[in-house]
Amino acid sequence: MEAGPQGGSAISGPKVLIVRFSAIGDCIMTAWAVTAIRKKHPDAEIVWVVQDAGKPVIDTAELVDEIILYPRKKGQKTSFGEMARFHRDLRSRSFDVGFDFQGHTKTALTLRLAKPKLRLQSRATDAFAARLNTIPDSCSKAVHDVDRAYALVRAWEEIDEPVKPIMPSLEDERGQFKDQGDFISLQTDSGHPNKIYPIELWAEVVKGLQNLGHRVVLIGGPNSPDLPEFESLVGELTLRESFACVAESRLHIAADTGTIHAAAAYGVPVVTVFGDEMPKEQFYPWTEQRRVLYKGEQPSLVSPEEIVQAAVELMEETA
Repeated sequence: MEAGPQGGSAISGPKVLIVRFSAIGDCIMTAWAVTAIRKKHPDAEIVWVVQDAGKPVIDTAELVDEIILYPRKKGQKTSFGEMARFHRDLRSRSFDVGFDFQGHTKTALTLRLAKPKLRLQSRATDAFAARLNTIPDSCSKAVHDVDRAYALVRAWEEIDEPVKPIMPSLEDERGQFKDQGDFISLQTDSGHPNKIYPIELWAEVVKGLQNLGHRVVLIGGPNSPDLPEFESLVGELTLRESFACVAESRLHIAADTGTIHAAAAYGVPVVTVFGDEMPKEQFYPWTEQRRVLYKGEQPSLVSPEEIVQAAVELMEETA
């Protein structure tokens, strides 16, 4: 558990439970609606239940008062006693309202067993989840995940949409990328094989941008494909450092992955490449400073030249 903005002071506002386990991009998209709650109720107690992967992208300075890690991890067994203690702790907090922004069985069940006074769920991915909590009709009409999250909160009470979500400041992590001039950050990997843009095509994108005089910095996790012949930090950064690199860049380029949502959240223009693995209408980066490139089933159908052109045009528009 991690403490947040209230710092032990008395809570006078509503007690709010947020349930969104993963993945990183999903948690960032949920942060827009949670920010709306915080802006409406500065004195609320907001508790977010999440899995390990999503924790680094949730702000505990201003956005939430506490992060609780869901005890069951993928591929690992969790004892009945541990799960019982987890649910008992949630129930003991007597939440006024709880939101399940994910709609899977485990998230819906977590909300149900927490027993807040009002339980609201954005969707149901299976028949059992559909029976556990109230799903507002307005959520089914929303297309994008952020719009659906807003609709869910508005089923409780009216909110204003924030200009940006409250995100970790990354003040310490940003230092290494400041005072370096303009650069473009490029994420080489994506979380699903069908979302990946081939590394040899990324090489053509980097060459094209460099030929136009732009500096490109590559980022990615330890197992991400690399292009060491270029300026690469692939495998060298933590998640928060990667987000700091994105936040300090002039433009971010990536396939459908968490960093496109980080770019949108930190106000960085973003070019992204989609295939058919996930619907672009539901998961494009939530910003007007975007280019979403799509040509069909595979991201590789988008040419490097099209990505370079989109990047140059977007930088000119947002200069």
